[in-house]
Amino acid sequence: MKRIVLIVIVLSSFSISGQQKESVSNFEDLSYITFDVTAPLDPQVPRWRLGYLRTIKKEIKTRLSFGLGLDDISIKTPIKTKRGENYRLWEVRNEWYYVFNLNKAKRSPNYLSVELFYINHKDTFYDNSYEPSEGNTSVSYDRADLFRYKYGAIAKFGYFFEWRRRVIVNLFGGIGYRIKENKYANVVNPVESDTREVRHWDLMSFIGREGKEDGVEFSLGLKLIL
Repeated sequence: MKRIVLIVIVLSSFSISGQQKESVSNFEDLSYITFDVTAPLDPQVPRWRLGYLRTIKKEIKTRLSFGLGLDDISIKTPIKTKRGENYRLWEVRNEWYYVFNLNKAKRSPNYLSVELFYINHKDTFYDNSYEPSEGNTSVSYDRADLFRYKYGAIAKFGYFFEWRRRVIVNLFGGIGYRIKENKYANVVNPVESDTREVRHWDLMSFIGREGKEDGVEFSLGLKLIL
């Protein structure tokens, strides 16, 4: 919910600025650089994400992007985070677009796309607990390393409009399928308990449980295309 609020604020500022802009007049260049505006604002797992968008045919485009998250380069937000002491994340994404309404006056191009992604997240936590993959117990510890992996595919819908000269704004949303796996290692002073901690929605609610599980993946955000 916190991330959605941040995204809505950012989207609103761009939408207000772009209300007087014309639709994208030319989106047929061979290549573009993309920058995800909302990814660095994620309060729990921020990352800087840059991409390369390539035109295959008039209506078909593909994008390859890489993301990197480190404590030293993360934007500090007023929202309280429960990241650990050694936050490191990298990701790779490949998206394929089919674009509609190209070169139609007064209509912004929109598109359907499919994005494949892989995320590798590592962190170190102190004085916390996790739920092992086997049994109905929890393990408290003085120190532990987390290894989190997530991959999947997302179907998206979005549209493009010109915000500034040679700057295209891409608004998008989507839903898909993902598999995630959490592993804990190098656990110092583990103490096993027969009861599990009740977790509210925060970072620990989805990384505090070991094992592999699948589920629904949502996507909502904004990119700049240069």
